[in-house]
Amino acid sequence: VGGYWDPSFPYPGAKELAVAFETETKLTSSQHIADSYAAAQVLLDAIAAAASLDPDKINAAIARTDKTYVVGPIKFDENHTSKLPLVMLQWQSGKTPIVWPNDRANGKVLFPMP
Repeated sequence: VGGYWDPSFPYPGAKELAVAFETETKLTSSQHIADSYAAAQVLLDAIAAAASLDPDKINAAIARTDKTYVVGPIKFDENHTSKLPLVMLQWQSGKTPIVWPNDRANGKVLFPMP
């Protein structure tokens, strides 16, 4: 399974977000939760940087984003796309440990699958 976020990553607020989400909902956190949270972080920072609610000014501020958020470093290219470092996860007993790259792994690849 491809992915790019785990609460164990050293991004500001990653662990705290996962703990708060899991405490509040009794559900396991996921990169989808982190995506939504990071989108709000970027938007709120852009509104503050624009010092305005004007959509064009906010859009321009988003384009200048270059900061590490709960999902990792976010910087937008000319198409307003931000690329995050990918990791590989593997479903194992209902969990998804990171199995690659080695410097981020918190599990080992099981092959062949049991």
